[in-house]
Amino acid sequence: MIKHPIKHPSKSGAVAALGLVILNAVFIFRLLDHVVLTALVVFSVLLCLIVLVFTLYSLTKKATDLQISANNLEINGRFIQANDIKMIMIKGYFNPVIGILPHGKKIVPIQMAFRFAKDEDKGITDLRNWAGNNQVKMGYRYFQSWI
Repeated sequence: MIKHPIKHPSKSGAVAALGLVILNAVFIFRLLDHVVLTALVVFSVLLCLIVLVFTLYSLTKKATDLQISANNLEINGRFIQANDIKMIMIKGYFNPVIGILPHGKKIVPIQMAFRFAKDEDKGITDLRNWAGNNQVKMGYRYFQSWI
């Protein structure tokens, strides 16, 4: 069994985008005098604030381990069998984010997106070897995950 420390991917882009949406909504709110539009703006601001709080909370979680066994992976206490994985995707070059896409899903679940806390080259090499041994596709691709 091989262990690598992992942490949640940085969501600074999402936090910045949510901040801009909230600021724009506040400016629009000041210009509106229609009750229905005002309610929609307030609802969207509250929704953005909830997502923002959840995103900031997920960034404060401490690092866990990725455990690579013969035919499964353990991420955040969840075991993933090799035959349940459609593809392992790597996004980015500096501080790459790894996403594990299960069969039947179009978006990488947030629990299956991570980056290596240290020595990412060794981690990616070990993961690539595991994927090759278990006939799991792995490659550099942009992927989307939930915030």
